[in-house]
Amino acid sequence: SGSKGGKGDKHIQPEGDLITIYARLAVSGEKVAKVKLRSDDVAEVLRRAIEEKLGGGPLRILFEQKVIEGPVVLSSVGLYDYATVFVSHPLPRLLLTADQAGGA
Repeated sequence: SGSKGGKGDKHIQPEGDLITIYARLAVSGEKVAKVKLRSDDVAEVLRRAIEEKLGGGPLRILFEQKVIEGPVVLSSVGLYDYATVFVSHPLPRLLLTADQAGGA
């Protein structure tokens, strides 16, 4: 008891702590969102929270040059309080227009 707020373990978050994550656009570095989550939430929860703030999706989330997605726990990839992730929109797979499709 009484070990809360130890300064030595800045980047080691106990399970379930509330953490603030900043999101920036990968292309420009522009800050686009600030979300509060639990360190034991999964990447999918983070992605949905950021998509909600940006009003669109789907997004790809990168932290320390690694894509984080799906059921991976945030603390397990090293996300800590006030960490910054970078977000990008995956390129659309189809770039067809009605003209190129032959007016089908």
